[in-house]
Amino acid sequence: MFDEAFVIEYFEKLFEKLKKEKIRQRELKISFIKGKATAIIGPRRSGKTYFVLKFLKENEFILI
Repeated sequence: MFDEAFVIEYFEKLFEKLKKEKIRQRELKISFIKGKATAIIGPRRSGKTYFVLKFLKENEFILI
């Protein structure tokens, strides 16, 4: 379905870029419900992608 090596390389590059960026701390807390998807929504350029990447990096989640 997808190339696992490509996905891993993509996220490694994003994490490298994330290290160079100045990121402001957010007071947002995420609640998870087992077996359900969690969506991060907000206006354009509000930091949704960087928030999720930072969260994934800190919690070492594996995307399946």
